[in-house]
Amino acid sequence: MKRLILSLSLALPIAALAAPPAASPQKNTVELTNQQFLFEVIQYLYRWYLDEDHAQVIVEDGEAVFLVRENGVSSDPDDQSRFGTIVLPQLGYTLSVKKADYRIEELDIDVHSDVFEIVNVTLGTPDDITNGFESISIDYESLIQSAHQSRGDTRFPEGELLSEMVQAAKRKILEHVSSRKKAGLPVDLRGYSTLEEFVASPQEIHLAPHPDVANDVWIYWETGQMLLHFSSELDLNDPQLWSHQHLSIKLYDIDEQTVVSLHEVAGSNAYLTRDQVGRILYNCLVLGKRVTIDNTADAGK
Repeated sequence: MKRLILSLSLALPIAALAAPPAASPQKNTVELTNQQFLFEVIQYLYRWYLDEDHAQVIVEDGEAVFLVRENGVSSDPDDQSRFGTIVLPQLGYTLSVKKADYRIEELDIDVHSDVFEIVNVTLGTPDDITNGFESISIDYESLIQSAHQSRGDTRFPEGELLSEMVQAAKRKILEHVSSRKKAGLPVDLRGYSTLEEFVASPQEIHLAPHPDVANDVWIYWETGQMLLHFSSELDLNDPQLWSHQHLSIKLYDIDEQTVVSLHEVAGSNAYLTRDQVGRILYNCLVLGKRVTIDNTADAGK
């Protein structure tokens, strides 16, 4: 029986998911090889991972190469999820994608994705990139035009989803502040005299855009100088997710959990690099949506 994966890290930091079940590569579907999907993959990388050095490689080669392989379905008879791998050999990245399709009986939840979504991004490429991979090339002009034109495109939670996310963020923030206070750790009350006054004060958050090919959202809690990461295999728009509260919300203290290199904290996933923090803040503050939380209502701005 399939259980919901509660700790996905899709956009930064790089995910640490188990490898998909072993399956014989099968003929790629148009879902993985169509140009629009690959444009959306590049847009995701453009926003979260790539820099000018990566762009220069494609400029010099005149095209971007995608090695695509569908890995088949899970060996679990109760799980019809499909898996795939996308390798960008020029850029040195490998993406794991998944089209979820399974049921969690004990929760009476159907987990289903309409499209393949990125669930893991790793730096490096497989040793054998000839085994079942289909090579697809897109010329530089088409690719960069798409990435450039869509660089400011944004999609945000709206309506009930926005309200649910704001309430979840509020609970996580209150839990964090209260736990530090209880443990005798310092809490920056931002000029307020008491914890109660701070909690009752307006809290400013900034939502990063929701990716088209991944299922996670970053939030910058401006008042507390912290980052929150929402992720789940259930679509964030799915009411089942919020009724069962089955999602991962991780909180990162920018002052305490930022390092120059993850080699400093090898084996820990509790830290972000300065580059990662910078990218998250860019997406939250420059491309993002500002929302004010208070103790009685949540109002979007």
